[in-house]
Amino acid sequence: MPLKMLLRFKPQRKLLSICVIFLVTLLFILSVEGLFYILNRLSSDNTTREWSIDEGFFQFSETMGYKPPPECQATAIHKVNGTLVYKATYTIDEYSRRVTPTDPGSMQDRFILFFGGSFTFGEGVAGTETLPFFCAQFAPRYRPYNYGFLGYGPQQMLEHLKKESITDEVTEDSGIAVYTFIDSHIKRAVGSMHVYSGWGDNMPYYDLAAGNLLVRKGSFRKDRPVVSLLYTLLSKSQVVRYLHLDFPKIRAYHFRLTAKIIEASRDIFKEKFNSDDFYVIIYPGSYYGRTLAGYLKKAGIKYVDCKSTLNPNDPEFYIDEHRHPSAKAYRIMAEKLTAEIGIHEPPSAH
Repeated sequence: MPLKMLLRFKPQRKLLSICVIFLVTLLFILSVEGLFYILNRLSSDNTTREWSIDEGFFQFSETMGYKPPPECQATAIHKVNGTLVYKATYTIDEYSRRVTPTDPGSMQDRFILFFGGSFTFGEGVAGTETLPFFCAQFAPRYRPYNYGFLGYGPQQMLEHLKKESITDEVTEDSGIAVYTFIDSHIKRAVGSMHVYSGWGDNMPYYDLAAGNLLVRKGSFRKDRPVVSLLYTLLSKSQVVRYLHLDFPKIRAYHFRLTAKIIEASRDIFKEKFNSDDFYVIIYPGSYYGRTLAGYLKKAGIKYVDCKSTLNPNDPEFYIDEHRHPSAKAYRIMAEKLTAEIGIHEPPSAH
C-alpha cells in the first residue's frame, strides 16, 4: 500500500478507536448506574415523607442566598407515612428574623443575637420552645434576637453582621452574640455537593486567599461554575446515592475556612457592638466539634462544648428524623449556655 494511503487511514483509525473507547465507557457507566438503580429500589424502605411550608417563605437574597420575607407568618407541616410529625407556625419580623415572644413586663436592657441554621431558628417547634426563648427565660435581662434560618451556615452569620443596618436592628446598647455549630455547617461553609444540589446553590461562597485572607467570591452557583456542574451531575448518580457519598471529603482546609468565617464574624461583632462576648455553642453529638474547637481556641474564640449536656439520639430530645431539637432539649441547652457564660439568674431573681 502506498505511503500516502497509510497516512490517510491512520487518523481515521485513531478516530475510530476513540469512538469505540467512548462507547464502551458509556455502556459501562450506564450498566453500573442501572445496577445501582435496582439496588436503590431494593434497599428503599418505602417510607413516605412529606414536608411543606407556605408558598413564598423562601425569598431570594443577593447577600444571604435566601431568607424569609419580612413581616410574614408561615406554617410548616411534616408527615411520615401520613402521620403528623410536627406542625409549627413561624412568625417573622421586619428584619426577617424569627420573632421570639418575651415577657412585656421584664427589664430587658441587654441583647443576645442568635445565629445558625435550623437548630437556632427552631424548626418544628413553637416560638415559645426555641433556644432564644429559653435563654431569655434563664437570663431575663437579655432580649433575644433570632437571626437563624433553615439551612444557614456560618457565612450567613457573617453576612448579617456585615450589614450596615445591623446595629439599628437591635434596640439595646450592649449584649452577647451566640452561634450554634452543628457538623453540617462545615459542609455548608464549603458548599458540598449535598448542600449545593439540595438547597444552597445561591449561598455565599467564601474562600481563603494567600496569607489566610478570607474573601467572598460571590455565590456557589455563579462563581464556581465547573465544580457546580460536576456536583449537579454527580448528585444524580445512582452509585453516589446508594453509597451516600458527598464531596469534597472534609479536610484541614475546610476546618480552617469555617473557623476563619466565625473569627471574622467575632471581629465584626466586637467592632460594631463594642463587645467581646461572642460565643460558639458546639451542639451535642458533634463529630467535627472537637477538631473545630482547636481552631477556635487558636483564634481566641470562646466556645461552650455541650457534648455531655444531653444525648441527641434520645427520642425525647429531638422531634424528627433529622434530629432537630425538641423543646426539652432547647431548655436544657439554654440553661447550660446561660450558666456557662455567666448570665443565668435563679428563678427567684426573675
